[in-house]
Amino acid sequence: MAEKILQEKIAKSPVSQDGQLSGETGQVIQELQVHQIELELQNQQLRQNQVELDAARRRYFDLYDMAPVGYCTINENGLIMESNLTAADLLGVTREELIMQPISRYILHEDQDQYYLFRKRFREAWAPRGRTAQTHPEQPGEHQKCDLRMVKKDGTTFWVHLMASSTQDHEGAPAHRVVLSDITERKLAEAQRIKFEARNHRIRKAESLERMATVIAHLFNNQFHVVLGNLELALDGLATDADPRKNVIKAIQAIHRSSEVNRQLLAYLGQNNVNLEPLDLSEMCRRNMPEIESVTPDYITLQIDLVFPGPVVRANANQIKHVLASLITNGWEAMRGRAGGGEVKVVTKTLPASRIPRTHVFPTGWVPAATTFACLEVSDTGCGMSAEEVDKIFDPFYSTKAIGRGLGLAVVIGIIKAWGGMISVKTAVGAGSSFGVFVPRLVDVALRRNETPIKQGGLEAGGAVLLVDDDGIVRNIAESLLKHIGFTVFAAASGDEAFALLQNHRDTIKCFLTDLSMPGKDGWETIAALREIKPHLPAILSSGYDENKAMSGDHVEFPQAFLQKPYTMANLKEILCRVLGNEAKNN
Repeated sequence: MAEKILQEKIAKSPVSQDGQLSGETGQVIQELQVHQIELELQNQQLRQNQVELDAARRRYFDLYDMAPVGYCTINENGLIMESNLTAADLLGVTREELIMQPISRYILHEDQDQYYLFRKRFREAWAPRGRTAQTHPEQPGEHQKCDLRMVKKDGTTFWVHLMASSTQDHEGAPAHRVVLSDITERKLAEAQRIKFEARNHRIRKAESLERMATVIAHLFNNQFHVVLGNLELALDGLATDADPRKNVIKAIQAIHRSSEVNRQLLAYLGQNNVNLEPLDLSEMCRRNMPEIESVTPDYITLQIDLVFPGPVVRANANQIKHVLASLITNGWEAMRGRAGGGEVKVVTKTLPASRIPRTHVFPTGWVPAATTFACLEVSDTGCGMSAEEVDKIFDPFYSTKAIGRGLGLAVVIGIIKAWGGMISVKTAVGAGSSFGVFVPRLVDVALRRNETPIKQGGLEAGGAVLLVDDDGIVRNIAESLLKHIGFTVFAAASGDEAFALLQNHRDTIKCFLTDLSMPGKDGWETIAALREIKPHLPAILSSGYDENKAMSGDHVEFPQAFLQKPYTMANLKEILCRVLGNEAKNN
């Protein structure tokens, strides 16, 4: 190539027309000229390569600096030797401020131990490859990864995924290439997912407990009914001064206490059959405070701040008393054994829905259905609770003070749930606790005055009753009770059997008592079937379930009364006399 260029130059030169140089001197000159041309070509190529290299370096540094992740080179002492602009932007500093600074300076104090363990693992993984890395520096060591929090210059914290590999600096000393990826959004999404899963777990747990407790309450009430009925029959046959009578009475009292636990279970589920009416929340609290104060320990100071007039809510007076007493008791128990005692404060107020707390809210998933709410707040200066304890505080038999002694606050949440409200908890370990009960406030509703109940006339026992129950033991004790109080009984084990009995004794049977849960025809279907034979035949529906659950749903025919198991002989007689008495009046 060089020779061809030289021949072209000679051909154009005026020194020689034939394009040739003669003699030894000419030969040497020609060789030198060829060499010079070769050097010029090489220089030209080098300049072109340099231009391309500079362009490639600019492209590389553009990509390096503007990469979506931060890049740093860190020496063995943890000092930042090189950094791209992204890493500087992540930390809120200039690149010059990063150089020769320890990367640990930008790691959150709480995560310093995690970074120390990360570096330790990295060194242990890199150490065996030290000789290889020095021999082949282009081969990076094994990657090490971890997630930790870093701090920007302005104090803002953020999550990064840190990945490092071994390398060497320009002097051959060991160094680390570090990649910083901002994963704050991912961590926030993970936290939300965990929170959502925990919320769903609590909802599923509550639903599972509801199903279990409802079934248990029903089964236990059936068995309590059998035991209570037999005890009452035994008691009626004992002389007034007989010693066994006292034992039977104690057994009956135990049955009633056990049945009360069942009622609390149903209250925990929000399945209350009590009447709700408009009540002044402050007035109800004010009426119950003297009784609550009488059982409050001397080392507790009660502070009362009840607005007047108070917000009106749809609730039950006895349940308000239960909620207030439970929350105050929970407060002073948190200060049991504390030197100098403490304070429990009770406050009523009205708040708009926008100011209702959204954290530690029970029942989970509650959504406000009103614009303004009445609030009953009970706070204490006790030991407080951790977040884990708050999540369990409304579980049955759970307590942060000692072994769980009962349903406790679980009943409170059930009552408030039945009111259409919710309860929130604000607490911290060592900083006391505050329980806020939020119930929809009634507007422009007149409070009901206490009225003297009007006694209804009854009817003496007597007549024929059709008894329907698939459980033989329960059916037998109910039949015995009916006969004992003076009724004739036709007993059936199913709806179909009852249908046949009523066909044969249509004029004799005056009313019927049927169980709710039965195979084949259930209680509702039995009522409908029997009234096809004898319309308007008085019916009593009985069940171990709570009245609200038993009477829910749309049905063609409804009973005149509901009788929840276990019921006493007196309850049975009163219901029958009332139903038959109303029937006699209608006729």
